[in-house]
Amino acid sequence: DLVHVAIVNSDERNSGAVQVSVPGWTHGAASLLAAPSYNSTSGITFAGQTFDGSTDGTIQGVRQTSTLQARGGRFLVDVPVTSAVLLDLSQ
Repeated sequence: DLVHVAIVNSDERNSGAVQVSVPGWTHGAASLLAAPSYNSTSGITFAGQTFDGSTDGTIQGVRQTSTLQARGGRFLVDVPVTSAVLLDLSQ
């Protein structure tokens, strides 16, 4: 079983750490959705990959995720400005 959590930061000036508590879940992976600004149409990446420069519609680049371990029953996730993080949590 997996639990998926989406965290969105639409703020253009402030970033920060978010605590997520999912009792019983101990491991996870974080995939960052990032863009230069909230209204960007290029330079957008998800887990380090992009469609920029693709001539056939396939995603470009190597997938990059961050491994998460719960501490005290909580996951701590950094969320940059104008970004989102998708958490995939497992037991």
